[in-house]
Amino acid sequence: MGRLNNALTALQTQLINAGLTAVIDPRKVRPGVVLIDPSNIEVSSINGAQLLLEFPVVCMAPPPGNIDALTKLNDLADVVIDAVPATSARAGSYAVGGQELPCITVTVHWPASN
Repeated sequence: MGRLNNALTALQTQLINAGLTAVIDPRKVRPGVVLIDPSNIEVSSINGAQLLLEFPVVCMAPPPGNIDALTKLNDLADVVIDAVPATSARAGSYAVGGQELPCITVTVHWPASN
């Protein structure tokens, strides 16, 4: 695998080791998991030797978006923030399988190098 896929796998492993159910395939999304969406890429050195990837890590809870969902989302987001270099988080919803799941998307910066 190349460095981008290696970085994705390393991030997933880090989240799993933190006790989360972390998936990279949207077909496996269900409430209570975190989904690592595709990254944005920043080149942080000459000739692309060091890349900084910006991954949206989407924490999802069952609908409706009430206090029960918020409590679950906050718990999931806390684990993500403690496990990896998170830079921001935003509440919203994630469309999957014809329904909208409440979510908090945590932005994670993750390195990928040659």
